[in-house]
Amino acid sequence: MFIAHNMSPFSVVDSLGFRNLIRTLEPCYIIPSRTHFTDKVIPDLYLHTRQEVQSTKSEAESVTITTDG
Repeated sequence: MFIAHNMSPFSVVDSLGFRNLIRTLEPCYIIPSRTHFTDKVIPDLYLHTRQEVQSTKSEAESVTITTDG
């Protein structure tokens, strides 16, 4: 969620500052690799979010779509 909500690059999990933060919060936690996030976590989050949006959209009486050029 941290990566998605903050639009952070996947490489943030490899950064020394992030690793030190996690180590301070929970010394026993092993941070998954960047490829774990790109191959598993983010695609699963995308599918879950897409299903929620489709469900909400199908229940709406009307939908307005706008763009900003």
